[in-house]
Amino acid sequence: MASLLSTTQIAGMTGTMKDHFDTFSRSIVVHKESKKTINAVAEADVNLDFVYGYGEEQTELQNNYEYTPVNASFSALIRYGKNQGEDVLPDVSIRFPEGVVVIKVELDCYNYIKDGGKTEKITFDDKHWKIIGAPRAKFYLSRPMYLFQIQEIV
Repeated sequence: MASLLSTTQIAGMTGTMKDHFDTFSRSIVVHKESKKTINAVAEADVNLDFVYGYGEEQTELQNNYEYTPVNASFSALIRYGKNQGEDVLPDVSIRFPEGVVVIKVELDCYNYIKDGGKTEKITFDDKHWKIIGAPRAKFYLSRPMYLFQIQEIV
């Protein structure tokens, strides 16, 4: 099917959208579930008598694990609602309640959030946020962007 725009024009317009995103985006940090690894030294010294009904549970078992934080930083356009009251998001005609913020991210951030374990929280503006609802894709010509509704964790 014939297009009204040439490939050069499409490339120019999507490049302009990329420039817009780069200019107005802010940094967010996406936190995934921490990786739990067993401490190899403590593994040999574990007394498992309590498992078989002998003795009491060892409180030091908690020290046998090391938790490694898993997070990454991405760029996002952040849209706070008017007066943080009920509002309609014009991009996709959805209504969101008080306290909900919408972030628009690129494909790399979308893939990081959706894959590789549970996303525990997103941080920016010295606040912690949780994802509510499903993401929505929005395309500008051939350029995909993804919208997530998030709500502050209090």
